[in-house]
Amino acid sequence: MNDAFKECKSLTEIKLPKSLSNLDDDDAFNRCSMSRRVDLANTTLNAIEDYTFYKCRSLEDVRLPVTVKKIGSQAFQDCTSLSTIVLHEGVKTIDAWAFSGCENLSFDKLPSTVETIAAGAFSECNLRHFTSPLHCRGIKLSALQCCRKLKSIQIVGSATIQCS
Repeated sequence: MNDAFKECKSLTEIKLPKSLSNLDDDDAFNRCSMSRRVDLANTTLNAIEDYTFYKCRSLEDVRLPVTVKKIGSQAFQDCTSLSTIVLHEGVKTIDAWAFSGCENLSFDKLPSTVETIAAGAFSECNLRHFTSPLHCRGIKLSALQCCRKLKSIQIVGSATIQCS
């Protein structure tokens, strides 16, 4: 699905079949002026690939399936209206800049299954508090950069902060 709907300015609704288990490539909905909500909950996607919803600025609400294990690099970067997304238990990786620039996005809690949080993953998000997931093994130092409302960080379990 590489670039399948990239820059579709009139796309208002997305319905994907239950049988869909992957999007194959990056950029599927990159820079689309899409509806405010995307519901993928009934699919069997195992990853949200790199740049899938990059710069979809009107996107406010995303429903992911419980089968997602990875949020790819820049998957939701600069989705400035995004305020609601639920990451289910089972997500293991949040790649570089995955939610960077999602200035309306805040998480109450990340899934305990997250093992890796890459560079810039939540930079410029609306986080007020951050607690590392219980099974997290590595958090890049820059994962939370420019989170201007961030008041507290708690590292639990055996997570290590990695500088590079």
